[in-house]
Amino acid sequence: QIEKQWYQRRVAITAGILATNLPSWVFNGDAQDNELFESIFNVYDNDVRISYFPSLHRARIMFSDLDLAVACMQQLNGIDIDGHHKMRLSYVYLNYEEMQKRKKYRLRLCVDTTA
Repeated sequence: QIEKQWYQRRVAITAGILATNLPSWVFNGDAQDNELFESIFNVYDNDVRISYFPSLHRARIMFSDLDLAVACMQQLNGIDIDGHHKMRLSYVYLNYEEMQKRKKYRLRLCVDTTA
């Protein structure tokens, strides 16, 4: 129980999802294919940003809000994309130390730009 509480304090879910088990057409760079893939997630958030990692056959989908990411995850995890590939979704986690570094960096940027 103590170890679980420590883990929960040290890790935070971001508004991002990692998509795996994707077909190769997602990564071929064709604008129509990318638009088709992105339209799956635009239903949940018009401001979605997708980063493609072709060498890993993965994509990171960043939503503007955590609730939108959760809704997408619940409804799309395991769907069949093209008759051969069931897309797997998982949350993008950020550890506590990384969150602190980012907060300090953002704070430093705010201070530097107003000075």
